[in-house]
Amino acid sequence: MQSELLNRIPLTLQITDSLTYYWRTRLKYPATEENAAWQSSSFTYIQGSVEAWGQLAFPQFYENSTDALLLNSSNRSMVFEPTTTPVLIRTFGDLNTAPVTEVSVKIDGAEYNLATQGQPCRDNTINLIAFNRSSTIPYAGIPFNFQDPRTCGREPQVIVSFLSTEVFNAGVNDLIQYVNDVVVGDSVVLFSIGNPSVGTWHPDVVTALAGLGISATQLTSLSAGEPFVIYGKKGAASESALVFTSELSPATEQELVVNRTITGFSSSGSMTSTFVGPAQQWYKLKMKAVIQENDDFTVDVFGVTSSGTVTLLLQDLTMETDLSTLSAIDYPFLKLVYKATDGTTLTPPQLKYWLVEYEALPEGVLYVESDRETLSLEEGEDWTNTFGFINVSTKSFADSVTVRYASINKNTNVAEEKQQKIGAPLPGDTTRFQLSVSSLEKPGLNDVNINVNPAILPEVFLDNNIMTLSDAFTVRVDDSHPVLSVLVDGRILKNGDFVSPNPRIEISVWDENELILKTDTTGMRVLLQYPCDANCSPTQIYFTRSDVQWTPATSTTPFQVVFNPSNLAEGMYTLQVVAEDGRGNESGEDPYEIAFEAKSTQSITLSKPYPNPTQGKLSFELVLTGSEVPSGAWFELMDSMGKLLYEGNIPASGWHIGTNHFTVDVTDQLVGGVYLYRIRFANGLVLHGQFVSLD
Repeated sequence: MQSELLNRIPLTLQITDSLTYYWRTRLKYPATEENAAWQSSSFTYIQGSVEAWGQLAFPQFYENSTDALLLNSSNRSMVFEPTTTPVLIRTFGDLNTAPVTEVSVKIDGAEYNLATQGQPCRDNTINLIAFNRSSTIPYAGIPFNFQDPRTCGREPQVIVSFLSTEVFNAGVNDLIQYVNDVVVGDSVVLFSIGNPSVGTWHPDVVTALAGLGISATQLTSLSAGEPFVIYGKKGAASESALVFTSELSPATEQELVVNRTITGFSSSGSMTSTFVGPAQQWYKLKMKAVIQENDDFTVDVFGVTSSGTVTLLLQDLTMETDLSTLSAIDYPFLKLVYKATDGTTLTPPQLKYWLVEYEALPEGVLYVESDRETLSLEEGEDWTNTFGFINVSTKSFADSVTVRYASINKNTNVAEEKQQKIGAPLPGDTTRFQLSVSSLEKPGLNDVNINVNPAILPEVFLDNNIMTLSDAFTVRVDDSHPVLSVLVDGRILKNGDFVSPNPRIEISVWDENELILKTDTTGMRVLLQYPCDANCSPTQIYFTRSDVQWTPATSTTPFQVVFNPSNLAEGMYTLQVVAEDGRGNESGEDPYEIAFEAKSTQSITLSKPYPNPTQGKLSFELVLTGSEVPSGAWFELMDSMGKLLYEGNIPASGWHIGTNHFTVDVTDQLVGGVYLYRIRFANGLVLHGQFVSLD
């Protein structure tokens, strides 16, 4: 999200009490993983009201979940959920040649006029099946015994069958009793087999059938022997029954097939609200429902914890209720359940509105100020970005706000998590803050996830506090080798040279990458092979020893280890050094290795001058052993007869135990021939020799 995408649009609302506003939003350029659908929202303006959650317009109920209760959008009413059962009746007129066993009664696809599980329905009968008004489960209006001929078909037998001589028995086990025993609201399907002689039925039977919505006129319209099927309902208005007959002639010879459904409705249902809140304080529940006779409704209040645990707090409410005793700390959210019942007409009471007044929570939105471009970094550079957290509500946060963020390397899937605090923005204000992520050991592409207020402080929504910056930065790995320097007493030692019994060994690690400084001894190993036979192992020099000091690298100085062994025994030593820079790059494929000899006896060894013959510049190699370095020497030049031609001081600057070099320039004193020289050292030692000068 870029800062320019966080917009506010001022609106002028109509000052009309209880007017509901609707709006919808969607992402203009959604990413692949983002939702591109429109998201609808609404609110209602109530003049003089405190803050509240409410559903006052019928379309707002569409956000809720229901059980056995449907929301009819066409007429904006609540209806109980219907149950349908298909019923297929296939019957014949009395002159049709088909046998009576061909009559078919299928309920929900199952054949009920079976002879294998009972007796088939008889010829020349009126047959009835009752259906429960809610479940539409079929049942026998009069539960005759299994062997009674007035019941037929498969078990459980639900078809009651009367001959014309059985339809009237003064209201005892006859068609009159059947109608009386059917529950009000239940449906009844009547069908003929052959000729039930409707015209001969007792007037009391005709009167009783009016209780199913079947009028005398509908009955007298039936011709003797023609097949018919009637769909009626107990308690329905007169002539509301549906009568089906054949449209072909002669009617008595026809087959009639009627395939319809019986529809029932639940007598109770419920609707559960969306989450109400979160709140700092609960105040009041208000509700209103329109009820008819035999209607009933109640509302239950459930508390929802921050972790999602749901607990019933208040039950069977029917009027305005004080909610101030409910703890918003324990239950920052509520859910309401509307329960409706109507066991007579199966029409639920209509909820007009429900409303919960409460003290709202603050609401913040996270945004990033810069474009979401991948930043290219050298390893060691920090990725930084500036963000804003804006308080879009009229409420204040109770404390400072925690920011948790993490970088995730796409090559290794390793995450580095960090946390910091920012000041809480006041209502309408923004807190700007900067986040920084190290690029060390994060080669290639890296994502950055940010979460402001990770469910620590109460807040209305937390989804808009979370942001993922995909491919936030890419890192070029530092794979260059550092430079290793080893000095003994301030000089680069040649292999096999002499050192003093108390040498100063300086190890330095230089790295061209100034962003990744070596600040610890990780990857450093120093080993010293003491004089011994060929089978002994080198000794590791640990950095915790008293004769070892180390200092971390800075932007201007290298990482350094100083090793000051003391009183080394005479003999040959081998020093090995393994070094890594701050990134872990080694200084070379093989360890640095140098041999040197410690000798406590003071000695001076002087090489012959070179080159010899010379043109005037004499070079000497001076090897010193022991622990003392001469303070200087005196040079004397003589001809072949011993006559002194030149004398001068030889400064000892830079001399050390081991191999040294110095040069004497006597060019101005020489002509071709043989010359003698003598060197007097400050400690009294005198060394001499000769050389040849070229013309």
